[in-house]
Amino acid sequence: LSISVPKAGKTSIALFDVTGHQVKRFSQNSLSAGEHQFNLSNIPQGNYILQVKGAGFSSAKAIRIK
Repeated sequence: LSISVPKAGKTSIALFDVTGHQVKRFSQNSLSAGEHQFNLSNIPQGNYILQVKGAGFSSAKAIRIK
């Protein structure tokens, strides 16, 4: 999984199942601006919501893990 962080600072990256339960939290630390890679190999196949929140930005995106 590749995430682009537009602004450096404390960033929360979490994966939720379609019922809203948090499956995994990838980061809740300070990240630099730019691309960051996260491993999804231990996540079961299915549909998820990826949520990214940081200093001055927030995003949620539906993703499918095959």
